[in-house]
Amino acid sequence: MRTAAEGADVVIAVVGERTGWVGTNTAGESQSTASPSLPGDQEELLALLATTSTPRGPDEMRLVE
Repeated sequence: MRTAAEGADVVIAVVGERTGWVGTNTAGESQSTASPSLPGDQEELLALLATTSTPRGPDEMRLVE
């Protein structure tokens, strides 16, 4: 993933909550969560992308824990 991100002109990361009909959903009707954290390895993925040399535009990407 890191090699692909570094070789790209731009990286668009789309992350969010888990939804669906069954399972451990974190979004949807009657499925709200008290934690604003991203499920799965999404936070790790964003942290990895933030360390690449791919330009991110005029504003730095900041990860808040």
